[in-house]
Amino acid sequence: MAAMDAPGYPKIAELATNRQYKLDLFLELLKAFSGCSQHTVAAICAAISEVYLPFNAEGRENLLSDLRKLRSKVHKMLTNNDVLIFPGWNTPAPYHSKPLLTPFNVSYTNIWNVMSTPVVAVPLGLNSDGLPIACQVVGAPNSERVLISVARKLEDKFGGLLLYHLKND
Repeated sequence: MAAMDAPGYPKIAELATNRQYKLDLFLELLKAFSGCSQHTVAAICAAISEVYLPFNAEGRENLLSDLRKLRSKVHKMLTNNDVLIFPGWNTPAPYHSKPLLTPFNVSYTNIWNVMSTPVVAVPLGLNSDGLPIACQVVGAPNSERVLISVARKLEDKFGGLLLYHLKND
């Protein structure tokens, strides 16, 4: 959240309206629950969390300092074409709106955004219930070719759909 709260950058609520008007976020949340909003509940909740941050300016700076240190360690760890293979999510693909009940599960994906690392999501196939399962291949900045190569090998091994899409797009 501290990384998203960068001075000078627009807030989610501003982007959601193309800066045309100010959203009443709580009214919009009620509208969303009744199916009358143009915005998703997840987007509205994210916008609310930006307004009611759980830290002040000093706390934000401390968090960003810690983030810079961690980012540096992650980048150093991923040199020499090293990659991390990480779960895509902690469950098979969730049904629509289910992630709203488990908001912190998004950390499986957003951690790599704040680490400023490229990631390839790799479909690995379907579970016994027919739901897609996947992993993420994470690399150092500018390692996209390595990530795609690893993703292709994983797809070959596990029978996902990546190669089909790469060949047919």
